[in-house]
Amino acid sequence: MIQGVVTEHRTAVIPLTVQGTMGQVDTFPAIVDTGFNGFLTLSLPQIAKLGFPYRGSMRAVLGNGKDADLDVFAGTVIWDGQVQAVMVLAADGSPLVGMGLLEGSCVLLHVTDNGPVSIERLP
Repeated sequence: MIQGVVTEHRTAVIPLTVQGTMGQVDTFPAIVDTGFNGFLTLSLPQIAKLGFPYRGSMRAVLGNGKDADLDVFAGTVIWDGQVQAVMVLAADGSPLVGMGLLEGSCVLLHVTDNGPVSIERLP
């Protein structure tokens, strides 16, 4: 199970662990974004530090409704104890966990200040 917290700004945040191409592991806070149908966004400096290989670019519709071309990288996350290959989009701002990574999970949010967030794999 993955556990996080709902912030005072009503943002669900979980710890996300990624594994770089040289085996290095990094854990940082990521926002659960149910409006994002991809797997994961990270900033270009984070992607470079992890050594994720470039796979091309894709057109995406951002949360503000504008279209953007985003760079795509092949990444690895450790999701609920399991190593998983994911598509990582380069984007400014806080890391986002999208519905692609949440697929096959039950997400429970207590939407109050410091409310718990839990993500469990479905049977």
